[in-house]
Amino acid sequence: MKKKMTLVALTMLSCLQFAKAQSTASKLLVNEIMARNIDMMIDPSYNYGGWIELYNPTNSPISLNGLYISWDKDNLKMVAIPSGNGSVPANGFKTLWFDHYSTGNEYSDKAKNQIDFKIDSEGDILYISDRNGNLLITQECPQAIARTSYARKTDGGDEWGYTYTPTQGKSNTGSIFAEEQLALPKVDCAGTVYKTDFDIHIREVYVSAGAGFVVALTGAIMTMPGLPKVPAANNIDVTDDGVITGLF
Repeated sequence: MKKKMTLVALTMLSCLQFAKAQSTASKLLVNEIMARNIDMMIDPSYNYGGWIELYNPTNSPISLNGLYISWDKDNLKMVAIPSGNGSVPANGFKTLWFDHYSTGNEYSDKAKNQIDFKIDSEGDILYISDRNGNLLITQECPQAIARTSYARKTDGGDEWGYTYTPTQGKSNTGSIFAEEQLALPKVDCAGTVYKTDFDIHIREVYVSAGAGFVVALTGAIMTMPGLPKVPAANNIDVTDDGVITGLF
């Protein structure tokens, strides 16, 4: 009789602990999203995968074990969050990386912790649930902008914005957010051949010796940075042990 009572008590305690863990997990928040990580943050497979940042506003760590993530509301248990992601620290952050997935050590011993699908850069909705299929988080991901993240303007706050200063795994405090999205420039006149003289103001001239020409800047035109004489990619290599060097 005592053994049965002990077994029942342990079962009830286990159920209570599980329920408490899932209730705590429901307090997690998605704090930042970057679906078009073109060339900014290197993921565990040494590529530029998309990511989301989870924020834990509580005073205790929250385990991610037993949680699932999906882009399909009708299939909430699409992908189990790999156990290697551990917990989100108290009042802290945890990055979940997507795509470029490896089931082994082909890229690195941490690549297996990535989520086995991509965030749709044209717009997506992510769902995080527990092992019983209870929905904990529903997060809309708007259309992504390259090299820009979509983030809460304050950690855990309600107001979101686009920022070109992503803070993956860190507080959003200090991020610079766009105030408005400018319209694409429009050509105000059709192309033509000028048959009479005209004046044009050149504000700056510089020599692009490598390309072999002179660049004249007019108005408020901006230029993109070019490659150095010796591209940094030339220094990237892989050792005999499979370790990538020269990334930084």
